[in-house]
Amino acid sequence: MKLYLFLLLLCSTFLSVAISAQPYYDLIQQARSRHDAKDYSRSVILYQQAFKLSKKVPGDLVSGAGSAAMAGNKEKAFQRLSWAEAAGYSNSNKFEKNPDLVTLHNDKRWLELSAKIKRRSDEMEKNYDIPLQKELLAILPDDQEPRLAYDRVASKAGDNSHALDSLSTLMVHNDSINGVKITKLLNENGWIGKGKVGEDASNVVFLVIQHSQDLQFQIKYLPMIRQALAKADASADELALLEDRVAVRQAKRQTYGSQIYFDEKTGKYYVAPLDDPLNVDHRRARMGLQPMAEYARQFDIVWNPQEYARKLPELDKLSRKW
Repeated sequence: MKLYLFLLLLCSTFLSVAISAQPYYDLIQQARSRHDAKDYSRSVILYQQAFKLSKKVPGDLVSGAGSAAMAGNKEKAFQRLSWAEAAGYSNSNKFEKNPDLVTLHNDKRWLELSAKIKRRSDEMEKNYDIPLQKELLAILPDDQEPRLAYDRVASKAGDNSHALDSLSTLMVHNDSINGVKITKLLNENGWIGKGKVGEDASNVVFLVIQHSQDLQFQIKYLPMIRQALAKADASADELALLEDRVAVRQAKRQTYGSQIYFDEKTGKYYVAPLDDPLNVDHRRARMGLQPMAEYARQFDIVWNPQEYARKLPELDKLSRKW
């Protein structure tokens, strides 16, 4: 039995401000789900309900604007973008490249908002450690390129292709070298958050930790990420993924359902043992993760929390054999 760990390459928009009201998380989760299903009109309504509770998370506001733009409602889209700018949105590059917002580009309001966000981005970059940022971004290809190649080969030739063996070896080799580099940088700088090097470079730190074959390496830096999140200098989704990864590697049940096992006997994927499956979507929403059913569907898993709970003792035994 093999364990395959599937991750998003780089995060787009996730929760960066703590919100205590559970309904907000649930509504945002539902709104994202409707957006992904291209039901933009319903997504607009759900985002509107969420924003009545809070307008503090810039990334959610931009996502809400995207749904409005895709639904053809420019006025509502610009209203939400204005809220996002007022809440401190600063990722100019991502803002300009957001495909949901393309229809707004010819409006003068777009130019005004874009200029404000660019000024904020430029001001923040003045405080970045540029040499450190470049050093981190230089690590990214060694982490990502073998994984992208692995995914391409697996999708065409299947998981038993011999070509995957050499790519797996390359991944392990690169991960080991990258771990040494990140250890050195973290020892010298402490946690390297987005405030120090920007979001993309900071994500490299997480990716290297998450992909490491060394469990003790992950355990060592898990508290550091928790502390960084408390200071809004790390992403909630990153913490969720690493919490799950460490748990399953310690033969414990995961919390957020991000880790997927492949059973060679059945030739099917299944969700690694998960604690309290009936409430997993509430936990995932708090961490900015998509609904469990949508995540599981990527692996041809039909998510039924009641059925999963019934089979959980069996899955515990099956997973311990790995």
